[in-house]
Amino acid sequence: MTFKLMIVRLGSMFICALSGAFAQAQEVSDVSTQISEINILPEICVRNQNNAQCQFKLDVDLQLTAKMDVCLVIEALRIRQCQAQVEKARFQRVLTINETVTIDIVEEHTNQVLYTSVLKLAEFKPVNLRPRRNLGWIF
Repeated sequence: MTFKLMIVRLGSMFICALSGAFAQAQEVSDVSTQISEINILPEICVRNQNNAQCQFKLDVDLQLTAKMDVCLVIEALRIRQCQAQVEKARFQRVLTINETVTIDIVEEHTNQVLYTSVLKLAEFKPVNLRPRRNLGWIF
């Protein structure tokens, strides 16, 4: 592989990485005063152009200011997972998505939304390179 061809391939990979071909959880609303810390992972989920869905392990760590009943709600996937009387909550779930989803942390009894995050889905489209034609020329 020549040096020039290697630079072209690395450059195209870099451009693809910058083109937004990833899913990232983004904060939509302010954090409620009842939540002292929240961490939602992953921040990146790459879906190939050929794959119809993106599968990943969702990990939500939550620190509350007082004990309460909280739920993780993803309405698009019909998921509601609750924990009772906790100050530290951890939700782990394997998800398969094919569209953008909203992740809500709610108080179980009143359904008051404590935190909302959007997990966007994007697609990786590799750059098509011309096939290398080696006609016996060596550089």
